[in-house]
Amino acid sequence: MNKLNLLVNYSLEIPENDDFWIIIDLFDKIDLNSYIKIKNYDGETRGRKGYSSRDLLAAILFASMKNHTSLRDMESFFKYDIRCRYILDSNSPSHVTIGNFINNNLIENIESIMVDLILAIKDFGISIDLNTVYIDGSKIEAASNKYTWVWKNACLKFRDKMFIKISNRIPDLQANILDNYGLEIGAKEEYTIDDLENLISFFETKKAELDLVYVYSQGKRKTVFQRYHDEFLSYLERLKTYSKKIAICGSSRNSYSKTDQDATFMRIKVDYMGNDSLLPAYNLQVAVSNCFIVHMDTYQFASDSSTFIPFMNSFKENYGFYPKYPVGDAGYGSMTNLCFLEDNNIEKYIKFPMYKNHTKNKKYINDKFAVRNMKIDEFGNFICPNNKLLKFWKTKKIEGNQFERTTEMYKCDNCKLCPMRKECMKSKAEYYENKVVTLNKEMTKFHDEVIKNLASDRGVKCRVNRSIQAEGAFGDIKSNYGFDRVKRKSLKSVKFEMFLTCIGHNLRRFINILNDENQDETTSFTDNLPKLIDNSFFDTSNISIQL
Repeated sequence: MNKLNLLVNYSLEIPENDDFWIIIDLFDKIDLNSYIKIKNYDGETRGRKGYSSRDLLAAILFASMKNHTSLRDMESFFKYDIRCRYILDSNSPSHVTIGNFINNNLIENIESIMVDLILAIKDFGISIDLNTVYIDGSKIEAASNKYTWVWKNACLKFRDKMFIKISNRIPDLQANILDNYGLEIGAKEEYTIDDLENLISFFETKKAELDLVYVYSQGKRKTVFQRYHDEFLSYLERLKTYSKKIAICGSSRNSYSKTDQDATFMRIKVDYMGNDSLLPAYNLQVAVSNCFIVHMDTYQFASDSSTFIPFMNSFKENYGFYPKYPVGDAGYGSMTNLCFLEDNNIEKYIKFPMYKNHTKNKKYINDKFAVRNMKIDEFGNFICPNNKLLKFWKTKKIEGNQFERTTEMYKCDNCKLCPMRKECMKSKAEYYENKVVTLNKEMTKFHDEVIKNLASDRGVKCRVNRSIQAEGAFGDIKSNYGFDRVKRKSLKSVKFEMFLTCIGHNLRRFINILNDENQDETTSFTDNLPKLIDNSFFDTSNISIQL
């Protein structure tokens, strides 16, 4: 076949009203070069000329908008989509090139890119209130196998059993081997790797001195020295295995997956009936404003309550301030989190675990035996419905509270002959002599403040918007675009994939808002197009290709 060279301008093939041009104008408002590492070569540069890093970054962000986040999907999208050919000057990089570019430039900078995109979208006049954000979390299944779990508690249990077995074998080892060489060791409750390595070193040294030959084949009989050597060598290997697994779990996790050690096994909703399954997953936390995901972070533990403080701190690192009105469900309303809000002058619009009972359960609200409904005398003691005093007993530290808060305990002097004993103490009447109540005045004050805030006009709007915006963002990502399982492994790579997915959601949301606004205007969108498009992003000169 004869080849024909033609001069083709891809920009002429892309419709003027295509959303692509709006995205290009958005990218022009961001300094993409600041996220690219400049390579310095000594002497003459060899090999083919590389792809434009700025163009490749823009193509990856545009691909995320079209829900192409894996390397193979991007490679195919860049090759066959005319808009990407326009961005990349008719080039089509391979998945290896894309992966190297991501590892060298984007993994460390993707969070900053997302923040800059949010600020650039605000410059278009779109309302994004960073002081009022709606927080929610969701579990995303990891790219690892189902039945590859390692449980920290199981490792601790078997390690403790092994310690007991070693302690039981030490006296026999002392009598049969060590006494013959004048060495004495004592049994302990716990053994370190160094303890067993020193013992194995002793066996190996004596084996070399005595020129002993170990046998392992069938029909051969081991010596007593070899049997003890092999036995304690197996203990050492098992102790190393348990120590390694416990170290991988760390202090904040109870499990991990063998095929993705950063993934933790969590309960995930798998169908509309609420049936759940224990699967390796990551905890995705988002902060939403006007349906834009303004902040995202990923955690290795399932509790939403434990993620709130680090999530707020990372928000401040990105934007320079805490949101004034963070709104979340009852999973975030722990005592530690409420203290954090108080100490940082953040308004309390987060429900606490008993919020529903405090506001809607009449039986709970009107319980006359609850300490919150009891009268208080002039000395600060509580008076029960039978007119008996509950005097201050002691203070107790709140477990897990990072701010060292305490709670007060009050105790009645004599409840044995009280006619209301069974009704007052209920199931505890058979086990306790006198009634004991616990009261944290600071937490009670926080709860009253939360109830007051959420009952106000702003609070009602916040409660309604939280379910719409936060759940709506997850609905778009998980249901509309099928992001219910990550494609990458390790926490660092998974974070990048989730950031890329959130950026794609924000770009789609940005396009939808502009299209809705332009539909309401009398002039068409194409009439305003020249004002929006800045041709400085790409060189629109003709591109020579071969057909």
